[in-house]
Amino acid sequence: MQLSARIATWREERGLSQTDLARHVGVTPAAVNHWEEGKTQPTHENLALIAQALGLSMSEFWGPLPKRKAS
Repeated sequence: MQLSARIATWREERGLSQTDLARHVGVTPAAVNHWEEGKTQPTHENLALIAQALGLSMSEFWGPLPKRKAS
């Protein structure tokens, strides 16, 4: 799975908006949107902050994604 989809999936799983994640990482909501759309990629430093904001280690971030809940 691409990095963009991984960020979006984990963020949604944690119930955070793009604005929430942006605040935790110290970037604009537009930056998070660009990451999730695959237009840009976060720096290594920001990637570590993303994982931290999501309550994940880097291993967990890159590991299996949570199962989607049935609607």
